[in-house]
Amino acid sequence: MFIKKLIFISLILFLTPIFLRAQDTFDLKINVTNIDKLEGVLRVCLGNKKEDFLKNCFQSQEVEVTQKEMIVVFKNVPKGNYVVNIYHDEDNNGKLNRNGIFRSPSEDYGFSNNPRSFFGPPKFNKCLFEINSHLEISITF
Repeated sequence: MFIKKLIFISLILFLTPIFLRAQDTFDLKINVTNIDKLEGVLRVCLGNKKEDFLKNCFQSQEVEVTQKEMIVVFKNVPKGNYVVNIYHDEDNNGKLNRNGIFRSPSEDYGFSNNPRSFFGPPKFNKCLFEINSHLEISITF
């Protein structure tokens, strides 16, 4: 009987941190609207560090474009501050195409909070949002 109680208590102590950690993760649902062409993929980057902005992703997804409005879901995202940047890779070549004298993007792109920027990408802080519960955001091209 003592051994059974000891095993039960050990199991509870082992599993408790796992269950507590799972409660601190949430789903992020991103509604992407105003997609022009039904071709290529959406490349979605979820970032959590200013120094990685537009360089590296905490998590990323690639979703085939099949509708004018798409939904991308990141599951089990830890509580914290994040940014999302996304672009429509119409020709599926793995990069944001640019053209013209100023090398302006020729494929649609967007950021969390939908900040407007006339010369270059917006600042990290303008795209920043907090996840502390299940969250739904929209990004419009």
